[in-house]
Parts: sequence; C-alpha cells; structure tokens
Amino acid sequence: MAANYSYINVNQKNISDFEEWVPQFTPMDDSSGEYAFGILRNEKPCGLAILREEGRALLVRHMGLGVKFGGAEVCVRTFNQLWHFAAKKGFKELVYRYTGNELGLTEDVLRLAGFRFFKEEDRVYEIDASKLESLLKEGRYAAAMQEQSARLLSEGAGLSFTEAGDESTELFRELYPSPELSFMTRTPEGYPDSSIIISELSDGSLYLADFTFYENKEKDFVGLIYMSLTEVLKRIRPEGLFYIAAVEERFRFFVQRFFAPLDEGMGQQSVNRASRPVE
Repeated sequence: MAANYSYINVNQKNISDFEEWVPQFTPMDDSSGEYAFGILRNEKPCGLAILREEGRALLVRHMGLGVKFGGAEVCVRTFNQLWHFAAKKGFKELVYRYTGNELGLTEDVLRLAGFRFFKEEDRVYEIDASKLESLLKEGRYAAAMQEQSARLLSEGAGLSFTEAGDESTELFRELYPSPELSFMTRTPEGYPDSSIIISELSDGSLYLADFTFYENKEKDFVGLIYMSLTEVLKRIRPEGLFYIAAVEERFRFFVQRFFAPLDEGMGQQSVNRASRPVE
C-alpha cells in the first residue's frame, strides 16, 4: 500500500515533534518571510522544510528528511508540495541550494521533483569535525584563540547573534546567519565591530558566510573565531563537515592562516543551485 503524505505548519506547539531534523529551530510567523512545514508519512513526522523569501523566488533554506522512511519518494512528494505552496503565494521560482556530496537529494532526484535548471554557484573548502577539533585544541593559534575568547566572555564583549538582538544583527540579515553560531563585538555606541557569520545551506551544511575585523581588533576577532567554531564543532561532531568559500582571496587567506598546516590536502566541494519555475 502506498504511503500517505501530509504537511502541517510548524509552530511553537508542535516544534518538538520535528526537532530531530532541525535542532534549536525557532518557528517564526509568516510576516518574517520564513515558513516551516512539518512532513508526515502515514501521520508520523518524517521531516521538516524551512523556506525563506528571496525576492520573487522561494528558497528552501533547509530540508531535513528521514529518507529511510521513503527514499526518493518522500523527497519528490515534499518538493511538489512546496512548489504548490510557492504557486499559491505568487512566487516565480522555487530554489534549492545543496552541496555536491549530499546523500539522498541528488540531481536525479531533484529532476524527478521538477527542478529544471542546475548550476554550480561556488567552490568551498570542506573541513571535517576532526580537523576542526584539531584547530581548536592544537592549532597554531589555539592558545591565543582560547585566551581571547575567555577575555571576551569575562568582559561580556563577545556576543552570539541571539544575545546581540535584531538591531545589531540587521546589517547581516541577507546572509541568513545562524544566531547561535554567529558572534560579534560591538562599538561603545552599540554598532557591530568584529564579527564572524556562520550560515546554513539548504541541506543543513554549515559554512563561513562572512567575517569582519579592523586592524587594531585582531585579538577580538581571534576570540570570536574560537567562540563560533566551538559551537560549529558541537553541531557537526562526530563526522560532519564545515565549509569555507574557496573563491575569494580573503577566505583563502583565512584558511591558510588559521588552519595551516591542517589545510594541506584539504578537500574542496561544490555548492549547487537547483531551480524550478513556478508556472
């Protein structure tokens, strides 16, 4: 007998049923431009989809699926439902970004789900949990990062985006920072100073989206790196991956400076964009 799929809006009352697929997720109302759908198979939770408005497109910001429940079928049926929602809301395109090594949601499966256009958007370094842990414990700057992190904490100067609040983080909104993983310091006037921004791909992969620091604030930045990447490590341990853009010179400099000599032989991966017109 074919499985029966259904979809419900996720809110504060039922989020606990779907935490397996997106830890620490807080549902928002539709006015925020973000939507969350719980995916049910025979009335039992089997996934969670989070979508965000991106101009006239609807971006699938995260797709957590229990593929063991239905394999390609649950992927195709879920994306079809999201396409109907996009059409109902008047969007012109459904977009999904994913890493090239993602299991389950391959290009073949996405084509079955109606996606027509595919392109590589970026190349990224891939850093596994063991490399990241080595950086934080034994890397060239490990002691300095730990020392400066402790200083920022004692001064109350290093803040996660959750602690910093909307006014301080508004500048970074278009990067879709993960609030628990992104950190900043602020000027005496309350404006962002040094920062490190961690964002999330549609498939749940974490990546370094941006960073800023001024010449006389390098010690603060070193401390923020430790605070942020420690939280990233908690999320990807024991066998997950973390990504850093490989195409911009400043990101390559970041890797070569803070990850050396761990960067030797470090793999690279593609970030792909799949799109499906809403007709």
